[in-house]
Amino acid sequence: MSEILSSMFYFNLFIASLGTITISYQWQKHEKEKSLRCFIEKNNEFLYENTTDAKELKRENIIIKDDLKKVIEDILETKNFSAEVLKAFKTLLETTNNNNLMFCVSNLEDLTFEKIKNHKIPFMNKNFNGLYLHDANKIMYLDYEALAHEILHMASSNHQITYFKSGFEKLGKHTSFFRGLNEGYTQLLTRRKFFDNNYDTVCYQANVYALLMLELLFENKEILENAYFHNDTDFFYYTFSKYGSKKEFFEINKFLDFFSETTIYENEDIQVLKLLKKIVERTGNTKKINQSLDIMDSYFSKQKKLIKH
Repeated sequence: MSEILSSMFYFNLFIASLGTITISYQWQKHEKEKSLRCFIEKNNEFLYENTTDAKELKRENIIIKDDLKKVIEDILETKNFSAEVLKAFKTLLETTNNNNLMFCVSNLEDLTFEKIKNHKIPFMNKNFNGLYLHDANKIMYLDYEALAHEILHMASSNHQITYFKSGFEKLGKHTSFFRGLNEGYTQLLTRRKFFDNNYDTVCYQANVYALLMLELLFENKEILENAYFHNDTDFFYYTFSKYGSKKEFFEINKFLDFFSETTIYENEDIQVLKLLKKIVERTGNTKKINQSLDIMDSYFSKQKKLIKH
């Protein structure tokens, strides 16, 4: 009997130690996220202070005479890419304006791919499905959705400047700006182009729905996509400023960064979507306002499904 009691004592001690380890891990994760959120807040404060008030800005309609799609097809013929990669490029070319492929052409020549078998890069110590390593011009991906997402990052990345730009994101030496905005729109385009407008994704879901709302502030979807492929974040901000304040823009931008990098707390996503709905209402466009309501309903229904499962 004493041996059984002793075994039970050590078993209970082991279970208790597992609980302690779990609490310790959760505390470390919380502290790490707290520190990251503090950094993001300071980042956005810097942006807010160094951004001038919006003025009227129109996007220049850049027209490229060269057939970039044909150039890309010719380059792809010389590569030994997998059928999966070629399928993704085929979809990209079918769904993307010729004028938006100039960075894709310049990056494609020495681009490499690596399909991975798990969610971790050893030197990053974080979960991921895909990554575009812009310094090495290399895409690492777990599945087709991640592949499509990273190809969009590659196709919108400008290496021909002193500091790196990718889509709406700007990367400095020790920081990045508009990351959450960029990840949200990149994933939005991923689901639109490669998954027939099905936005039922677990990747950057709150960011995607926020960007669907922000997209309503533009004259049409094509204008925003053109801005993305030409790194025109200024145009994004100036268009937003027709209906929202500078303070609102950087508050939304801060939370998009939070959503892309940390856990979403206390219905933050719902509050951001409600604010965006108010901003869309300022357009006075009944169709867009109704679309904003549909976007919110769709997001709510997806959250209910996640809670049930």
